[in-house]
Amino acid sequence: MTARVRALGGTLWLSLLLFGQAGLAHQGPNAATTVFLRDGDLLGGGTTWGIVLKDGTQWLRVCEEAFGEAPTFHARLADGRILLGGIGGLFETKDKGCSYALVEPALDGQHVSSFSLASAVPDVAALTTSNAVGDSGVWLSGDGGQSFAPSSVSYNNIVFDAVRLDASGSFFFATGYNASAAASVVAFSDDRGETHTTVEMPEYARVRLLAIDGDEAVASALRVNGGSALLRLSMDLAVVSESEPFLRTVSAYVRVGDDEYISMNDNEVWVSRDGAPFEEIVGAPSNCLVSSPVGPPLWACGQLRHLAYFFSLNEDGAFDAHAGFGEVVERTCPAGTPGAEFCVYNLPDAGVVVGDDAGVARDGGRPDPGDGGDDCGCATGIDGASGGALVALAALCRRRRRARRPQL
Repeated sequence: MTARVRALGGTLWLSLLLFGQAGLAHQGPNAATTVFLRDGDLLGGGTTWGIVLKDGTQWLRVCEEAFGEAPTFHARLADGRILLGGIGGLFETKDKGCSYALVEPALDGQHVSSFSLASAVPDVAALTTSNAVGDSGVWLSGDGGQSFAPSSVSYNNIVFDAVRLDASGSFFFATGYNASAAASVVAFSDDRGETHTTVEMPEYARVRLLAIDGDEAVASALRVNGGSALLRLSMDLAVVSESEPFLRTVSAYVRVGDDEYISMNDNEVWVSRDGAPFEEIVGAPSNCLVSSPVGPPLWACGQLRHLAYFFSLNEDGAFDAHAGFGEVVERTCPAGTPGAEFCVYNLPDAGVVVGDDAGVARDGGRPDPGDGGDDCGCATGIDGASGGALVALAALCRRRRRARRPQL
């Protein structure tokens, strides 16, 4: 179904899921950054403006002020816990985003920059730290992310930005940057971090790990003379292959059968089918790519015109937008939790359009508390969306810029 959106500056035609506008205390537009799946079903995801989860037939959001900072990642575990990394450590929420607790005391105050879970052995997990002062490296968990311990990958002159475990959790690759040597660093371990090897790659401006494909690492490499390329690295850290250059930075990689999918930093998805050159899939802007062994084999998430959305790959090789809900509204958190105290919304600035101008707009926020903050926005939704109707905002909400932050 195609929805006509009355947007600022004109009419925009979309074939997207549009999630309802929500507030942002941090710079930049709202963007879905992570997809949460269970047995091939979409449960929700992480966004730059907070966690969105489906509750029955309703989609509910807890704003990012409940966490207190912009998270570096969201990860949903099999037991329902959601992990978030940040500049102050690794945190978990067991109440769908209303409150958070520190997971590993030894990581308190460290910048946790990435997370990886062994898909076939979910007890095995890994994360990286990227600290301005002190050691940075790779930490490992053998209890499903309940606790973490440092691996042998630990340096005081390298900050690490990505780690990926293979499906069995038997080996991992990690990437980082050595500022003193002006060189990216790739690390590899096949003994659960007891030992490791590293290689510096000064011939590239930056190398960042994206995925493991078989027994090779797939990384995005920024070229010194401009553009980026896909690198494949073997377990001995040799470059197996380098793609033709792309004009923009490759930010994600997923293989689905014989097809390879990548996303670009400016919200584009490209595909290489059966080894053919990459070509863009029109109408599928994305910030992330997530594969699934059941249901749609590939999911994508991102933002467009300040709105967050999810896509799934259909049998024709194109992306479908998912709407299966009528509204995104504020989750009611227990009194006294950061989610209850800091997620405060004003009335929307404008209404909502469903389908071809049908539907009645409904407020999804609550009154301005009148505490003297800046103008802010709201979570806005609509009743009566059915048959996969797309919900779209006619204008942007504005957000109260919170001066306070919760104490975690």
